[in-house]
Amino acid sequence: MRDGIVHLPASRWCRYGHYLLGTTTGTDDEPEIRNTQASTGGLIVKNSVFTPDFVDRSYWLTSLPQMGSSAEPLPARIDVLIVGAGLTGLTAGHDLSRSGRRVVVLDSGEPGEGASSRNAGMLGRNTKHSFLGLSKSAGQDVAIRYFRDLHRVFLSSVERIEAEKISCNYQQNGRVVVAHTQQQFNGLRAEYEARAEYLGEKISILDEGVQSEVGSKSFVGGVYVHDNGAVHPGQYTRAFISRARAAGASIIGKTVVQSIRREKDGFLVKTSNGMVRARDVLLCSNGYTASLIPWIARRLIQIESYIVATEPLPADVVQSVFPRNRTYIDSTRRPMSMRLSSDGMRIVFGARTGEPKNQPIRETARLIYDDLTTTFPQLRGYRLTNAWGGRCGVTWDHFPHVGQHEGMHYALGYNFSGLAMAPYLGEILAKQVLGAAPDTDFQTRSFPSVLMPARAFDAAVTRRVIRYYGWRDHASMRPAS
Repeated sequence: MRDGIVHLPASRWCRYGHYLLGTTTGTDDEPEIRNTQASTGGLIVKNSVFTPDFVDRSYWLTSLPQMGSSAEPLPARIDVLIVGAGLTGLTAGHDLSRSGRRVVVLDSGEPGEGASSRNAGMLGRNTKHSFLGLSKSAGQDVAIRYFRDLHRVFLSSVERIEAEKISCNYQQNGRVVVAHTQQQFNGLRAEYEARAEYLGEKISILDEGVQSEVGSKSFVGGVYVHDNGAVHPGQYTRAFISRARAAGASIIGKTVVQSIRREKDGFLVKTSNGMVRARDVLLCSNGYTASLIPWIARRLIQIESYIVATEPLPADVVQSVFPRNRTYIDSTRRPMSMRLSSDGMRIVFGARTGEPKNQPIRETARLIYDDLTTTFPQLRGYRLTNAWGGRCGVTWDHFPHVGQHEGMHYALGYNFSGLAMAPYLGEILAKQVLGAAPDTDFQTRSFPSVLMPARAFDAAVTRRVIRYYGWRDHASMRPAS
């Protein structure tokens, strides 16, 4: 980096040009690896960026004992059927079961192994909206109310963890938001100083001090948000499964919901595991909702998000990257998320949001490894043990939504910020089923459709827009000609 600008090698610009155009070659070109040459049968082979035991599965899940499930028989009739055994559905199932309802929570895969266990485990007041931007577009009163709602969401997560002693490696070490350029840093400073003034958020502005927080020369400054936290999302979600079952909810995996038909006294639900009748149906599968309900499909964009985890690193290398063990995110349009694993031995690094879901995960992982080692050159040579993706649900207005459609209850559209939001909206959904009046803007805000041109070419448009954002991020860091 010179003069606050990141200078990328020409080879990276060429590679990124192919990426932007959708013409990546899928070659096995890989960076040099520490102890790079291995002799095999008289041939010299360059080592992979992957360890021999590499798996395309969430590190948060592989670090836990396997929790197998089978498609149990469904009862003929129940009070509440919940589609999606993630944090939203599990929370709603817990609360409704405690209220005396007979509840079944279904998941097409293993319970809790969707986005709830595939995220970075960062807990905070996350949103795609900036406070200043929302103040300008909707008015300061609207922005203050929305961000106070986000604070309430965050506090509810922390209070639940502490009150119920949820075992999830919760750490409240704060978050650092970093800037690659002076222009980004100026915007960050203005945004977080406004949040401190109007919302009371406790922050520290980092200029030269950013180097003491994150061991990379890629960043010119940042903001330290004091009270943000982190969890082990696999442990966190397992705890929600246990609490829902303890409350009386039946949680059944490997059962695909195929259709939902409204009847006079409820719903008839057809699944891959048989039929079930329910008085109430809750849709809690967010980015995995797909086209089950066309009305929702018209309002939700599905985007893949990706994360990698390194092999265990020497303590001095860990210290050189994240000396204060916080969570970290950059301020680009396609942000990188960065943190240590809960045991403090690995780097967990997210990037390349929006890569095609049908692209081989190793190809995506190589691109992320390139980003990782460009940001932290001291990690070049250490390999990856895990790479995985998860599907996020994005709304046209970038707000989450809770409501009813044709008698079915739904909560979705977390816009990459579901770890705190999902349980909170699960609680709101349960109250909604029990007849409580709406008490948040998440329930009363109109739910816009995705505009027709974008919907007509959903996958292609999403891919191009995401690539455009990536190009803009890289272009903003190019050296001046």
